[in-house]
Amino acid sequence: MLARILVTLGGLLVVALFAALIAPLFIDWTSFRNDFEREASRIMGKPVVVHGSVDARLIPFPTVTLNDVRVGASDGGAPLIQVAQFSMSAELAPFLSGEALIFDMRLDRPKARLRLQPDGTLDWARGSRAAIPAHTVILEKVEIADGEIEFVDEQTGRTRRVSDLSADLSARTLAGPWRVEGRATLDGEAGSFSLSSNTVDETGALSLRARLVPDERPFGVELDGDLKIVDFRAVYAGRFTLTENRPASEVKADGALRINGEFQLTNESIRVPEYHFEIGPPDDPYIVTGEATLDTGKDQRFLLIADGQQIDVSRIGNSGSSGKTGRDPAISLRQRIDAMLAIAADIPIPQVPGRASLKLPAIVIGDTTVRDVRLDVRPDGAGWIVDNAVALLPGRTQLEAKGRLNLKEQRSFRGDLVIASNQPSGFANWLAGSVDPAIRTLKTAGFSATVNLTDTLQQFENLEVAAGPATLRGRIERQSFAEQPPALSLQLKGNRIDLEALQALAGLVAGDASTGTLLQ
Repeated sequence: MLARILVTLGGLLVVALFAALIAPLFIDWTSFRNDFEREASRIMGKPVVVHGSVDARLIPFPTVTLNDVRVGASDGGAPLIQVAQFSMSAELAPFLSGEALIFDMRLDRPKARLRLQPDGTLDWARGSRAAIPAHTVILEKVEIADGEIEFVDEQTGRTRRVSDLSADLSARTLAGPWRVEGRATLDGEAGSFSLSSNTVDETGALSLRARLVPDERPFGVELDGDLKIVDFRAVYAGRFTLTENRPASEVKADGALRINGEFQLTNESIRVPEYHFEIGPPDDPYIVTGEATLDTGKDQRFLLIADGQQIDVSRIGNSGSSGKTGRDPAISLRQRIDAMLAIAADIPIPQVPGRASLKLPAIVIGDTTVRDVRLDVRPDGAGWIVDNAVALLPGRTQLEAKGRLNLKEQRSFRGDLVIASNQPSGFANWLAGSVDPAIRTLKTAGFSATVNLTDTLQQFENLEVAAGPATLRGRIERQSFAEQPPALSLQLKGNRIDLEALQALAGLVAGDASTGTLLQ
């Protein structure tokens, strides 16, 4: 009897398996296609049409594959999203309780085209709203392979492209929470990313955490905030943290860079109303606070305001420790400025109009302390337009400068320069490690000029030199080339001259270790 029952059950199983194999041949796939298009359109909020074939199998689990799936259409008739092949595998049991458990979904070669209209609204946000079955569809695993996204910004006329998009997604329900991890290339720059979200709340806000790590950049960014659609415009606001993208051994040796603050991101601007910058040892970091704005719309501009405490450059990077700033009797003002320029050259130059304002009580570079630093600059291609630069050097020496600073290829500064010292002996001791007797007799000294300073040429036009009671006017030009002695040309006239004091001052500024032969 038992054997007959087993044989009967086995026979029924064979029939069931055979039916599962041939059933897809008799299913009305036209009806299935229509049902899929109707439900998918309701979920997406845009019309969904399957232009290709529909294939299915029931064993070992129900699997449906749809080819050439298109979502919506732009004004030009092109679809907003086109997927070359869309497949999904689901379990049968959850259907009995009214749920759809999709444990494997794959989108091959999806292409999306988003358009920002001239009024700043997102085309996807317009039209009918999505009707998401919040608790009926579960996605255990979704794979995106070889995806592309084209973002057309009609406000600015720019088009940005995401290519080589690959990602793994999962969702407790279609309404969230979502988790996404993957890689992509934005306008030729590759990197990795991860996203996680909660469900949309009653106000329409989606809590979203994002982490972006470019491959070729020294930093990554973590964002945690709320994403909303306000008047058909996307707004993402919350807090951010910048993290260094370098080996842990290097971070431990130099001290990690820590930047965090608030942000508001729209298509028109990136607004940072408050940021907190730390670098160096955690128990004694250097701190800068401020605000920043980058307008990314049609008229791109940026604003950066930084207000910090005293900074010791040698503690936070290699530039300060390797620069020529130690006590060296042959060092000069020009050489010390060279060391500072080497540090400035490491700062990225924005390629959009704007301005940056920096205020620091002191900068320590080796044995040098530069106090009361105020700097207002604007980017200009390979350099900066210096609207105002003020600093107090050793020897109660005031430095003021305005002009253009070039930091790429041949470094140069062209503009107006003023140096005025109320303690020339202290200024000389800082520069050369010793004080010429002729300088000790001076109570004040300084100069103002229109300058052209490069690595090989230093020109001082419209020069006015004050050395004690003596005032001289004219020009100075100094040329220095590798393996050649420097050449100095002076054209000066005035009411009186202290030759020894002038010779000593010229030697300090020009950078010649031996001033005895400088004016011969």
